[in-house]
Amino acid sequence: MIAKKIQLLLNIFWFVVATSFVFGSIMIVINASGYVINWQKLTFVKTGLVSISSNPKEAKIYLSGKLQKKLTPTRLNKLPPNWYDVKISYTDYQDWEEGFSLKADQAVTFDDIYLFYKNPIVTKKTIDKVRFDNITSPKNLLIEKNELYYISSGDKIIVTRFGKNIDSVDWIIKNKYLIVKIDHKLIAIYKDGSDQKELYSNSDDYDFIVLSENEIAIKSKDEIIVLKVR
Repeated sequence: MIAKKIQLLLNIFWFVVATSFVFGSIMIVINASGYVINWQKLTFVKTGLVSISSNPKEAKIYLSGKLQKKLTPTRLNKLPPNWYDVKISYTDYQDWEEGFSLKADQAVTFDDIYLFYKNPIVTKKTIDKVRFDNITSPKNLLIEKNELYYISSGDKIIVTRFGKNIDSVDWIIKNKYLIVKIDHKLIAIYKDGSDQKELYSNSDDYDFIVLSENEIAIKSKDEIIVLKVR
């Protein structure tokens, strides 16, 4: 009698092991094929992926509020189709955030996300005042009161529209990020008008010039300061 019970238990044990092995093998194949299981609907769903790179590198990634294990640059694979909010975060820099819809078998790319300091650093540099004379906008940018346009092959493509008139504009990262002066503020914006970040504000009138992808010179009255913004 005892021998039969032991045999029964062994049979059950090996059945569970075999079933688990088969189920696990099936899940591996499904996962490797780019599918996940929707347990609520009991269906297989084709997944997508998101590729993210940032400057600086090794920034934290939050996907719909959940901190990811990987740092930038990386790919987040096997994501079910859905609406996602992505946030890129790095110490002492302003966060970058964007929402996007991911479809089945789709790859979404956020390439070269540039982060800017929360508090730009004032650096010591001697800048000739003559550089502030006759400041003009780049030829591929056009200001029309409160609207900013990008000129491409003779076509006007609107970048963004503000509530107040734009004073001046320049590229800080060529063909990627702009610096716009409006209402005594300097704002960095992506070329499509998104990712707007305030970098500087002064109630006094001032002019600015871009020195590099990291630095801006500001002339207010007879004083010139250089801001390291990233």
